[in-house]
Amino acid sequence: MHALVIEDDPIIAMLIEDELHELGYRTVELASSEEEAIAAVAQTCPDLITSDGSLIAGSGAGAVRRIRASLKVPVIFITGDPERARDYVPGMPVLEKPFSIWQLIAAVEEVRPHASSPA
Repeated sequence: MHALVIEDDPIIAMLIEDELHELGYRTVELASSEEEAIAAVAQTCPDLITSDGSLIAGSGAGAVRRIRASLKVPVIFITGDPERARDYVPGMPVLEKPFSIWQLIAAVEEVRPHASSPA
């Protein structure tokens, strides 16, 4: 499984990357701008995207809109403006910064298409 992390804060990006590896994502690509995110998806189709709403260069929300116009990949928004992010991709989890690792784990499990519940 491959994930794309759209985040312009390198510390937060690395934290998310580390946890996604722990959750079984074999590859994780980091994009710190809207254009980097679009270019990353053109190279490798992600199974999951985590995205900040606003970036220093462009918009995570804009990148997600552009990506999801042709690819229905699950998205977890991790942002300081959760109310606005809920409108970006309705029905997808939104985590408010600061967030906990447990919140991230729960959100990933919620959107993982082939997650199975323990018996």
